[in-house]
Amino acid sequence: QDRPTIETAFKTYLSWVVARSLTSEESEVSYVPMYKNTEALAYVRRLLKTINQHKCEKNNSNFRSIICNVWNKVVESNQKPSKCLGRLALLQAWKGIVSSLENSEIGVTNNERIFYEEFGLLMIEFKLNNTADVDDDSNPNLIWDSPGAELERRRKRRVDRAEKIKKRKDAPRIEDLTEENDLPRIEELT
Repeated sequence: QDRPTIETAFKTYLSWVVARSLTSEESEVSYVPMYKNTEALAYVRRLLKTINQHKCEKNNSNFRSIICNVWNKVVESNQKPSKCLGRLALLQAWKGIVSSLENSEIGVTNNERIFYEEFGLLMIEFKLNNTADVDDDSNPNLIWDSPGAELERRRKRRVDRAEKIKKRKDAPRIEDLTEENDLPRIEELT
């Protein structure tokens, strides 16, 4: 099972990129543009359309040939690879898909290229079975792990950090705080 599907990963990526753009100062994420919702959505739509029409080229690799056979059968049967296939298949077709976009009549803008490159890097950086002992937030896991798994790990880490603070002897006590704004806040994600 190659889950999540390409389409699901793009929905997660789109949400993450838009949220980052809405909540970050421009200087905080200077390596990526601040995308407007409509701009990021247009990039995802264009990329999904290209993915769903793409014919995967085989090479000497047996694994790639198998993946490309499956990919091409999906396209030939008028189904969408983005709804049927996942990360392992997309890794095999990615260079050809990006090349198709770049060589199209309209080409790609600099912001669009950065958007696609970041997604490609997140796809490459994700490693299967690397999530058990992750202590830091992992953006590749956010996109490519089973839906909600990375968010649950992040929530658990926040709760664990709050519990450690509560157990410290020098931690502030609620009755010692003078203003309501001084109260520690723990957010629960649902």
